[in-house]
Amino acid sequence: METLTLKTQKDLSHIKTQADAVVDFICKMHIEMIDAILDPDRTYQGFSKDAFIKKLLAAFNEFVNTGDTFLHCYAGHCGGKTCCNYGSKGFSFIGNYSGNYMNLLIDVENGVVQDIYECGGFLTTEDSNMPINNRIYINEIDFDFPL
Repeated sequence: METLTLKTQKDLSHIKTQADAVVDFICKMHIEMIDAILDPDRTYQGFSKDAFIKKLLAAFNEFVNTGDTFLHCYAGHCGGKTCCNYGSKGFSFIGNYSGNYMNLLIDVENGVVQDIYECGGFLTTEDSNMPINNRIYINEIDFDFPL
């Protein structure tokens, strides 16, 4: 799996792959672009792409409802030594206002996202100095609205 990096700036020169774009759009909570660039034939966190997008949208709505306008992004990995995903790379996404967060592992091959899933034992490799508040879970979100 590749290591993704993301600069939190308006310069888009850091976007070189589809995976970079997905991370950037998650930070911007831009669900339409995430939906447009993820592979419709893959599953994400065990859900069809459509179901995953709806759950991610509901998570974004939770961030927005607590005052967030974007998500800070900090690289890291799964630190659960007994977890089958131990060492897998991903990001902690932290709301710019609320401090609420979600930790996502992003499986990437040749710059293309293969899967996205939550991580309960996530460790950041960057010093975020961000106070964190409540964790937002994609898996527990039920939806009853169309995309």
